[in-house]
Amino acid sequence: MIDRDQLATHIEQEATLAFGQDRLVECLRGGFGPATRIVKQVFGDLGKRLGYEVAAAGYKDADEGEWLYDMVWYRIDSGLMTNQFMVLESEWKQGVLI
Repeated sequence: MIDRDQLATHIEQEATLAFGQDRLVECLRGGFGPATRIVKQVFGDLGKRLGYEVAAAGYKDADEGEWLYDMVWYRIDSGLMTNQFMVLESEWKQGVLI
């Protein structure tokens, strides 16, 4: 299991690789729905590579459907969720890119 700082580094590196240098703007040209699917694919794949279970609607390799948020990385031990490692919620607003 990796520590919190290492996990944050993995997430930041993946975000920079996938969406840096105006790539996010390009994703959004297709609309909010397609952009959300791309975000879920990128971070779902990362969660799986890191060994987490993934809950998300619209992500083909999800272990569970969507919970309260667009995506959650978690672990199950003896039938109970014991850890939640990442929660992702994507919110888009026309004309705004932060």
